[in-house]
Amino acid sequence: MADTHHSDAARDTATVTAADLMQPSIVAARALRAAISGHDDKFAALAEALEDIEDEIAGLMAARDRAASKERGEDLAMPADQWALIRAGVSPVRVIRAFRGMSQTELSGRSRIARPEISAIEAGTRRGTVDTLKALAKALGAPLDVIAGD
Repeated sequence: MADTHHSDAARDTATVTAADLMQPSIVAARALRAAISGHDDKFAALAEALEDIEDEIAGLMAARDRAASKERGEDLAMPADQWALIRAGVSPVRVIRAFRGMSQTELSGRSRIARPEISAIEAGTRRGTVDTLKALAKALGAPLDVIAGD
């Protein structure tokens, strides 16, 4: 029983993220800055340095969040003309695949969806199941709602 508890504790420790570690630092820095503000010049310089540290930590956390969002395919930057094609009714799968410079065969390999299925989705003769659209979205690095045409 003790071994199971030990492994659970190790697993819980392994799931601690950088944000979990940085958040207490931000709170501590703010508390310290508040405690020393309004005192002499030495404390003012320290308070300013702490504020710089808070800004740096917040910037690192924001960059990490943007990278994670992009990794999940929640951030798709394309030129306006590509978005116009989608709004005009061209298949989002076709537009994004072409924008990424991928062939249907390459997309098939990355998504594990048969090339004829991709062709049918792009032609509009098939809609695709949720699982199929999820696989295509992941392979294309695009949000599911864009791929699904929502």
